[in-house]
Amino acid sequence: AVHEMFEKHTAQKTYRAVCSPSSSASFAFLAGLKEGEGFCCENFIGRISAKSSACKIGLVAEGRGGQFEKTHFLLAAKKDGFLYLDAFPLTGRTHQIRVHLSLLGIPIVGDSLYGGRDGFRELGGRIMLHASCLEFPHPVTGEVMAVRAALPEGFEPY
Repeated sequence: AVHEMFEKHTAQKTYRAVCSPSSSASFAFLAGLKEGEGFCCENFIGRISAKSSACKIGLVAEGRGGQFEKTHFLLAAKKDGFLYLDAFPLTGRTHQIRVHLSLLGIPIVGDSLYGGRDGFRELGGRIMLHASCLEFPHPVTGEVMAVRAALPEGFEPY
């Protein structure tokens, strides 16, 4: 039942990402975006690195094996040049959120593989992406269950 839930996308995952715009184009894209507003990103992606190296995913045409991916993003806050985004992946591809944000020019802080600036030293330099909630229908009762993980230090714009 759990496998089917993920395969049919009846489970909804929520992530928090702390991002830093990396180009003037990304600044222009985000300039008019207000807290609470959202946007979507969808592409075809696949592995672009050699099998012998760290896995890196990027744009790959559907005809060349790229898999469709789609993520909805919601701007939770802007503060001190950082964006606090909630991400809702509608598909479940490897590195999906990381790739989408990188392609938009707003890579995740600490994500050097996808162009993110150095992580916050005081937080150990980690990639600033956190799985914060998983919602799914109970396999027997159908009641919506929510499993939440509190946001760690650095994921709120205080």
